[in-house]
Amino acid sequence: MSNPRGGAPRTPTLVMAPSHVAIVRFTSLGDVIHGLPVAAAIRRHFPQTRITWLVEEREEIVLRDNPVVDDVVVVPLRRWRRGAMSVAGWRTWLVESRAIKQRLRDGGIDVAIDMQGWVHKTSHAVTLTRASTRIGFSRSHSRDSFSPLFTNRHVTPPAEARHIVDQNLTLLQPLGITDPGPAAFPMPAFADAEVRAEAWRRSHGIGPQHRLAVILPSTRGEPKRWPADRFREIGRRLLEDPSTILLITGGPGEGPILEEARFSLPADR
Repeated sequence: MSNPRGGAPRTPTLVMAPSHVAIVRFTSLGDVIHGLPVAAAIRRHFPQTRITWLVEEREEIVLRDNPVVDDVVVVPLRRWRRGAMSVAGWRTWLVESRAIKQRLRDGGIDVAIDMQGWVHKTSHAVTLTRASTRIGFSRSHSRDSFSPLFTNRHVTPPAEARHIVDQNLTLLQPLGITDPGPAAFPMPAFADAEVRAEAWRRSHGIGPQHRLAVILPSTRGEPKRWPADRFREIGRRLLEDPSTILLITGGPGEGPILEEARFSLPADR
């Protein structure tokens, strides 16, 4: 659609609230969490709209029983790939993929949002929804040059949308949501985890008078890793509050990175 005042084309917007939106973001855990503000904004603007999320098995933990997600469709690409060399694996793929395909076709989905934009992962799933409105990033911002071929509403985030959360929220523009409000990250209750966490806090003498701050200085992929001295500076500033207890955590093999982030910080806090 052309802009009558000149300039870049405008993205057409829906006139009515969608009845059923499918968000497609398979991986990874942090990226799925970064997408939660999109679901929260849809829920806030269209309370009656049903929201379904297509996701991988490992990442579904933050979507099951989430207050802004009505239904979760698990697309286990990792498991399918692991079983691709066996007859049993192929049979499993055939049965499960057929069930997913039928579920999406019967869902009455009228809007699909491809937040990941990988032609070898999410694009096919977007097509299977049969949504009349399929939203994704424009070619200049997509993960590959082919995924925009599977969407029909293309969004180019403005230059000021530097963080991926802000870029994701621009995908709501074709729905008429140009001001999504503050980013919200609703999570499931995780009642069992809360019990374990409370037991851990008690065992370490951490009570309601304390402020527990957790820093995770490592991530997958060197280009995405923030320098350890930056985390160390954050830790130093947090510890200016005498009630703060700082926890620096990570996964197997990340000990040196954690030690680098902890270097020179008070050991008793």
